Amino acid sequence: MKTIPITALAFALISSTSAFANEGFKQADANADGVLSMDEVLSVYPGTTEDQFKAADADGDGALNEMEFAAAAPASGATTTTQ
Repeated sequence: MKTIPITALAFALISSTSAFANEGFKQADANADGVLSMDEVLSVYPGTTEDQFKAADADGDGALNEMEFAAAAPASGATTTTQ
């Protein structure tokens, strides 16, 4: 019986993290090409290092797609800057 509230809480946390990552991705994607360059990430997350960017770039194409960004966002603990 106790697994239902925990499952619901886990789902809520995952959903809110996903929504946060999606908004951050849209905010960073300045040219709306569907991927983020290092410069685009830095415009929203100025503390990002090249090593962090490369670690998040799972396919090694030099850009972050939305899935790579979402996977990295919870781990980074980063907050966006407002413009």
